[in-house]
Amino acid sequence: MILIAVIAWAFFTILGKKLIVKYGALATTTGMMICGTGMFFPFGLYFSATFPFTDVDAADWIGILYLSLGTSVVGYLLWYYALSRIDTAKVAVFSNGQPIVATILAMIFLDYTITGEFVVGGLMTIAGVILTQLG
Repeated sequence: MILIAVIAWAFFTILGKKLIVKYGALATTTGMMICGTGMFFPFGLYFSATFPFTDVDAADWIGILYLSLGTSVVGYLLWYYALSRIDTAKVAVFSNGQPIVATILAMIFLDYTITGEFVVGGLMTIAGVILTQLG
């Protein structure tokens, strides 16, 4: 599944670059969000029929809002904006920074402890991204 996901993301990025050139980052992100919503809406509608919404508290709704707006809308908008300005291969390397950002956020909000292995791996990842950008 991971291999298929990586291949799908590569095609998504390559095809996205062509759409950005033609329509711009904002229009491409908007279209992608509308298409994604349309594809998942039937599943959401089906599962929401039996979902216990009364068990969802304010913190849960804030998390859902963050995931929908922060990581999806803003994240993809920034991704497509970067694709409109930088070579596709160089933009793709930045996805390697996701675990670093996620771990730092977990440290801040979830009291996660950073290990020596994380520091070494994070520094290697950052070095790889820098080398790719310079090359």
